[in-house]
Amino acid sequence: MSFLSWAFAFGAAAVILPILFHLIRPTPKGSQRFSSLMFLGQSPPRIKKRNRVDHWLLLLLRAAVVLLIVAAFMRPFFRTGGEIFVSDLPGNRVAILIDKSSSMRRPGLWQDAQEKLNETLGQLEAGDDVALFAFDNQLETLVNFSEAEIVDLNSRKKLVRDQFSALQPSWLNTDLGNALAATADFVSELEEDRRSETGLQIVLISDMQQGADLGGLQTYAWPDDVRLSLQRVQGDSAGNAVVRLLPDEVAAALDAGNRVRVANAADSPTESFEVSWQDSKGTIDQSSTTSFYVPPGTSQLLRVPDPQMENVNSLVVTGDSCEFDNQYFVAPRSPRKISIAFFGDDQKDDADGYLYFLERVVPRSKTQVVQVDAYSLIDPQPWKDGVAPQLIVLAGKPSPAVVEKLKAWVEQGGLLFCVVAEPVAFESVSLLVPGVRMGSLEIEEDDYAMLGTIDFSHPLFLPLSGPRFNDFTSIRFWKRTDVRLADSSEDVQVIARFDDDSVALWQNRIGRGTVIGFSSSWRPQDSQLAMSTKFVPLITNLLGMSDEADEAFENRFVGDRIRIPDGKNGWVIKVPDGSSLQGDGASDRPQYFEMPGIYTLEKSNEKRLIAVNMNPDESQTAPMDPDRLESFEVKMGEQPTRAELVGSLQKLKDRQLEQRQNIWKWLLLAVMGLLIIETWFAGKRSQSRFLTEAPA
Repeated sequence: MSFLSWAFAFGAAAVILPILFHLIRPTPKGSQRFSSLMFLGQSPPRIKKRNRVDHWLLLLLRAAVVLLIVAAFMRPFFRTGGEIFVSDLPGNRVAILIDKSSSMRRPGLWQDAQEKLNETLGQLEAGDDVALFAFDNQLETLVNFSEAEIVDLNSRKKLVRDQFSALQPSWLNTDLGNALAATADFVSELEEDRRSETGLQIVLISDMQQGADLGGLQTYAWPDDVRLSLQRVQGDSAGNAVVRLLPDEVAAALDAGNRVRVANAADSPTESFEVSWQDSKGTIDQSSTTSFYVPPGTSQLLRVPDPQMENVNSLVVTGDSCEFDNQYFVAPRSPRKISIAFFGDDQKDDADGYLYFLERVVPRSKTQVVQVDAYSLIDPQPWKDGVAPQLIVLAGKPSPAVVEKLKAWVEQGGLLFCVVAEPVAFESVSLLVPGVRMGSLEIEEDDYAMLGTIDFSHPLFLPLSGPRFNDFTSIRFWKRTDVRLADSSEDVQVIARFDDDSVALWQNRIGRGTVIGFSSSWRPQDSQLAMSTKFVPLITNLLGMSDEADEAFENRFVGDRIRIPDGKNGWVIKVPDGSSLQGDGASDRPQYFEMPGIYTLEKSNEKRLIAVNMNPDESQTAPMDPDRLESFEVKMGEQPTRAELVGSLQKLKDRQLEQRQNIWKWLLLAVMGLLIIETWFAGKRSQSRFLTEAPA
């Protein structure tokens, strides 16, 4: 027999009370005084110690009542085949999640992560199923559960350790939210009957820095049966300082160049730093060294002098113990040449023509040289300087030979902008773009149209989607062509419509290239577009669409994709570690920036540089409060071991057996029976004693 509440066994000591009551002689209650004894000295009666029990049956009945009451409170039951053993339970399903983002490059963190991994593996029990995942901005499966199930625990531990040994921190940012959500899904991939019996556990080994992205948990419903155990790694030193060069527009607003910001972490023990220019060989330009005093948790903005050395490509900050983000790369600036081909009959000095306004609104700067070349609509001349243009503007009716040349150029990936305010020009557009025809639109004199519906998600209008720039109602269009598009074509997209629902701008995909048509024009006699504030940004956006690769020539972050547009294959991309990538995607390596540094893009006689820096979020190394995870309803804690689970399950099963048997009720019934017998026997004994001791 077993009991649920063993603590009540101490109540069995109460059985001594009936025994004491039977061993103590009661003191006589009454006394009779005799006058003849008044003058004698009092002599108390001598009571001998009573060492024998006169009524054993009564004593046993009372003792049995006490013991049965105690036994009833102990909740007894018979455990017949209800014992649970450790071998009867399934093992836990444990997913070890390793943070390999760039912030883990700080001194001591990776070594501590290995120790945390070994501690976690050492706590596993026979029968546990373990998997290993690593993440930065993406989740990587190193050892999955299906592989782990075919080997024993020791082999699994060795497999996990071997995979971790081959792992190194990357330069990518920390997407903690999506990594946790994906890992929770992997852990939960069990049949319903097995899932109810298996402990689902995630062990996160990370520095938990504040720059980690938790956005993936906002829309994720965390499983109720999955627990997250946080193993925060500790580095050799606290704090971190990071240097950043302000963008050109910010520096221009401050009326100074080379404006540099140094930010110091809140837990940093250092306040004094120095910033200098550095060349590609690692030599510091001492003439540019600038001292910064930055208290912890603040940032300082100062101007760093121009470098006196050649081939400088980065800013470095010294005085910081965490050096993983102490270098900020800057690509040497060289003018970028952009060629625009204009096909039309206009003269450059014609103030009422297309070319006159086009040449004056194209963006030009120290880093960008834009050249507009005029070509004939009749004779298909070769490209000037032997280099194909980035953008072609067609304003007129070209000859069939020119149409074939333009069509071949577009199919190779070019961008053609067609102005078809004149119906005569529409005939050539219909040859270039199938499925486009001209309708009949009657426009009265002095009548005008305005742009009504605009697709601000299109790259041409996306930079103007803000509330300060998306108002086009002040621009009037007097001359336009009624353009009708094929309804079922997937390659046709309407970009903008006039207020009468006629097509204003549309886009056609031809081969790998794009044709954008404009049913009006920017000439002053046709519309107010050229005189409005929207004309310059529209041409700028159009030029940006024509050379998407030039996006990469600004400062980029590690993890940004390397985008080489169609028709510009053949680029060789040299990575800072000395390896190369092919611009046409013919490479086994991921087509994104894997590490910070200066990337070189080469093609024939062209050479361009890209400055790639680490994501600034990774420099926010102050520890994150774990309560942020709980705010997304992440269940924190550890699943019990099988030994602990056996105890809790055995208690639950014992309680079920006890509730089913209800032995305590029978014990209480026995107590009531014994009390009845004890009362009857004690009453009979008292009556017999009274009759025996009464006077005759």
